[in-house]
Amino acid sequence: MSSMRTILVLLNYNNYSDTISFVKRMKRYDELYRIIIVDNASVNNSFSVLKSSLSNVKKVDVVESEVNGGYARGNNYGIKYALSRYEFQNIIIANPDVSISGDSLLDLIKRKEKLDELNGCRTGIVAPTMINKSNGRKSSGWKLPRYVDDVRSNLMIISKLFKNPLHEDHTDTLLKNTKSIDVVSGAFFLIDRDAMVDVDFFDERTFLYCEERILSFKLKKEGYLNFVCSDCFFYHQSSTTIRASINEINAFKELNKSKKIYHKYYLKTSSLQDKIFQLTAFIGILERKVYFYLKAIG
Repeated sequence: MSSMRTILVLLNYNNYSDTISFVKRMKRYDELYRIIIVDNASVNNSFSVLKSSLSNVKKVDVVESEVNGGYARGNNYGIKYALSRYEFQNIIIANPDVSISGDSLLDLIKRKEKLDELNGCRTGIVAPTMINKSNGRKSSGWKLPRYVDDVRSNLMIISKLFKNPLHEDHTDTLLKNTKSIDVVSGAFFLIDRDAMVDVDFFDERTFLYCEERILSFKLKKEGYLNFVCSDCFFYHQSSTTIRASINEINAFKELNKSKKIYHKYYLKTSSLQDKIFQLTAFIGILERKVYFYLKAIG
């Protein structure tokens, strides 16, 4: 077992069934020192169900945030709770709709240890390759988006005409089967505790979406490196919690709210650039309304 303690932070919102199933799988793994479940002010009885179902599990803590401040704030709440009570070096952030084997989890933690031992390597994030349960597609992360990438992604027709440059393969490696990468999926990743503290945690100005890119931007700025393991995998069932609470158009609007925060505070965009982005976002909403209408009647 790894000599470096690892905790797992799991955010729950109105989805205690998936959360309980996930915790029952993960609690068996000795590599996890503690599992911190944060109920993000669910509007159903999630907190009481989680407490009653998991109160006897020794390594599990169930806590409740006072308000639903979104993904970033909820995860920060769990991380800071753990920092005030436990000694550990690694933090795993996970969604309840993912699955990972014990072997892959152990490989991930060992890979982090090997990277930490390399001279000049300040390890930020280490993540497994994501496999979509629905279609079997693999995702190993992407480049930090530029302003122009976000403008283009607003426009459905333009996006279809051009290849997405953010998903080009990264080939720089310090270890076998370990690629350097900018951004990894927020559904499951491991981050060094000191790195998370150094960059002042997730940006709580976001509510949903873009948390990974902002975290990666801050890590890169502070000289940390992020990695994805090409021989280590986790499986993700596309956002059941999000789909249950937000429709496609509203999801697009929420995404663009977070992109504006990324543009303003990290890319330092001008007022003209912001207006151009707002215009393309408006066009994007119209495109999507037409698309979903045609899809519904077709």
